[in-house]
Amino acid sequence: MANPQRPGETNRPAPVREGKSYACKVEALRALMRGVEYYIIDPEDEYRRICDAVGGQYIRLSGSSAHHINPFDLAHGVERDGETRDALTERLLALQGLLGLMLADRGNSLGQRERGALDRALLETYGRAGITRDPSTHGKQPPVLRDLYDVLREGEDPLGLADRLERFVEGSLGNVFSSPTSVDLERPFVVFNIRDLEPELRPLGVYLIADHIWREVRRSRKPRMLLIDEAWSLIQHEEGARFLASMARQARKHYLGLTTVTQDVEDFLATAEGHTVLANSSVQLLMRQDSSTIDAVTSTFRLSAGEREFLLSCRKGEGLFFASGNHLALRIEASPFEHELATTDPAELVARDEEVRDGSR
Repeated sequence: MANPQRPGETNRPAPVREGKSYACKVEALRALMRGVEYYIIDPEDEYRRICDAVGGQYIRLSGSSAHHINPFDLAHGVERDGETRDALTERLLALQGLLGLMLADRGNSLGQRERGALDRALLETYGRAGITRDPSTHGKQPPVLRDLYDVLREGEDPLGLADRLERFVEGSLGNVFSSPTSVDLERPFVVFNIRDLEPELRPLGVYLIADHIWREVRRSRKPRMLLIDEAWSLIQHEEGARFLASMARQARKHYLGLTTVTQDVEDFLATAEGHTVLANSSVQLLMRQDSSTIDAVTSTFRLSAGEREFLLSCRKGEGLFFASGNHLALRIEASPFEHELATTDPAELVARDEEVRDGSR
């Protein structure tokens, strides 16, 4: 990888550090310089420094945050390539996926009766807001999740859907999942922080954000990249896995690149959808593995004995790069400026904080 420098910076040796997140940060910075808009779903608040440095937009989803995304928003008035989209039908399908994540037991999907009941309730919810299949109604204020809850609670609900939905519309979760949208994607670098969501809610946050971005990128074609860190949290749920696989198949034709990052290779590849994501990936980067994952990685990527040993023994910043049938060993190198923004080494961060404090005295 190239080593861009700031004006006036001397040609010092570039530091080599860290692993997958470090590599993703360096790639994000360089893609931004090439004019690619970059969206990141960040589960550990690792991309804030980069976001601040490039003047990006930082969005935090939590019960106390002012940032909200309404999954009921319609992509109204969008026409491209001579085709008019059926925005309401698209939204109903996306909502079925989100509600499947919310209401189904982990590892399962909703049954036909549940999906049918939700479909009828969703149409009623939009109808009460004055929105029908007529495109002229799609500019009206969309409903929110609480409106669906009210429809379910007021009608016959033998399947208990309202009871299961209640926790997502009451209390702090109501702010996360049942409020009008208050974010936009106007800046070329946007970070969505989901660290403050409980672990069981993170797949919902990832789905909500990715669906919002997917809806927006289909409005116009321009180079964009979506990075989903710890994508295994979504792939382990049937509806989430189906959504991610569908996005992987369709992203390229909408000028969207999709980067999925995971440490749990076995979990990610345990589903057919995980293999679909892999099959639709033009490049892959494998970094150091341990003995618990190397067998699955060796089988999936058809590693040679030498490549297997390399992944078991390589240092941080080193890995195998796969593209166009070629396997290449590489090392992630960053300029001092890039390293300053990308590192998460605690010792370096503490030393930097001390320098700042000493300089302010």
